[in-house]
Amino acid sequence: MSVDAERSFSDSEFVQIDSCLICHSTNLEFIGTKQTIHPQSRFSVRIMRCRNCQHWHTDPMPKAELLSLLYSESSLSVLGKNWSSEIASNNRNEITVAPDSDWIVSSLSQVNPGNFLEVGPGDGSLLRKMREVGWNAFGVDLGNYACGFQVVSSIIQLPQSVLYDAIVFRDVLEHVPDPREELTNYAGMLRQGTFLFMTVPWSESKRARFGRTDWEMVRPLGHLNYFSKKSARMLLESNKFQVLTMETINTDGSSLFNQTKSLLKLVFRIIFRTLRPWKWKDLRNTASSMVIRIKCFPDTAGDQLYIMARKID
Repeated sequence: MSVDAERSFSDSEFVQIDSCLICHSTNLEFIGTKQTIHPQSRFSVRIMRCRNCQHWHTDPMPKAELLSLLYSESSLSVLGKNWSSEIASNNRNEITVAPDSDWIVSSLSQVNPGNFLEVGPGDGSLLRKMREVGWNAFGVDLGNYACGFQVVSSIIQLPQSVLYDAIVFRDVLEHVPDPREELTNYAGMLRQGTFLFMTVPWSESKRARFGRTDWEMVRPLGHLNYFSKKSARMLLESNKFQVLTMETINTDGSSLFNQTKSLLKLVFRIIFRTLRPWKWKDLRNTASSMVIRIKCFPDTAGDQLYIMARKID
């Protein structure tokens, strides 16, 4: 099947979610509906919020088997346009290396190198950096661009004799149907004291509150979960991790200059697409993003959570 073709889904490939995936509360609130990120999508899902822990999730939820298939096909239903080919190109050429200023690199700079595992390494830039500074670096990624430098496509392909001293879920846990199960799957591979790093969309951000389903992080079937500070902490503590740091990040930068520059880029993008009729189908999403950014301006907190934790048992 061509990656450009829209895929038909059946009810049997999804499961209804009647309670929060993190705290199990049944006190859920309907946020709205959203079509998948496939450019020709006609399939939509509901976005629900837990009133107890403020976690958002997709309903119905795609089953793990369906997601594995979609990612292995580099389907546009789970990947943004052009993303897969760009990642694959970087991966093949091994040209991208994370800088010393990367928050994970700097956080581990005072730790003796050991075994390092990144789930969802994407272009491999962090793996290359950790290998460069002495770590024995492994990765797990479902995508067909995941090849070479000890990256495997399944957890069962990792060496069974290796225990990890650091594990990374950077922009990963929002993609899985059950974050609790995802962490549990790796529990037996981690030493006591293992450092965990995760970044996830922040459901309590200004952009989430103002945008709701127009928030740019709402990207089914790519993104399935959106975390509050409470739900992220509950997830980690239930898997016997102690949260060390939890910060909110504006990826555009916290300065007014950078935020203004990002707004101007959106304005020019709208003008560009307005003058090109074949780009009109993307115009609404770009305009919605600009309106949300204006409502949130200035936004020093951003809409992502950056968390470091340590395994305590």
